[in-house]
Amino acid sequence: VKSTNATEVQTPELFGWKVSVDDVRAFVVANDVSAALMELLAKVARRKLPRSCTLHNVYKTKRLQKIDIASTGASQHAFMLESFSHHWALAMLEFTNDTQRAPSLRVWTPDHVSDNAFETALKFLAEKFCIQNVTMETYSEVE
Repeated sequence: VKSTNATEVQTPELFGWKVSVDDVRAFVVANDVSAALMELLAKVARRKLPRSCTLHNVYKTKRLQKIDIASTGASQHAFMLESFSHHWALAMLEFTNDTQRAPSLRVWTPDHVSDNAFETALKFLAEKFCIQNVTMETYSEVE
């Protein structure tokens, strides 16, 4: 096994996903999570989710209009949404087998960031899937 100095690593890779070492440094120094680093974390989380739940690719959710979601049957769709101020929210869209019931949308945002930071994405999801009620929650970021 060849030993590598950590300062020599330019592109950490996990599950075939590469992240710039600068993105890792930004996270360590300033708690700044880039889209590439968030996708890496999502790749780890995806392996633990039930089959009925799809955690969509972070880069694809930047263009929600292009995401194709089959709304048939009971399923859950999770999206990591990035605000213009580079904060992250988790949105969970849930469909049921009852075709008469509108899907539900729950969203977790950082407690120090206004819900308005994610307004455009949430409005789009609500309109596209005829969601009548969005449940908003908050979470605390790790300091």
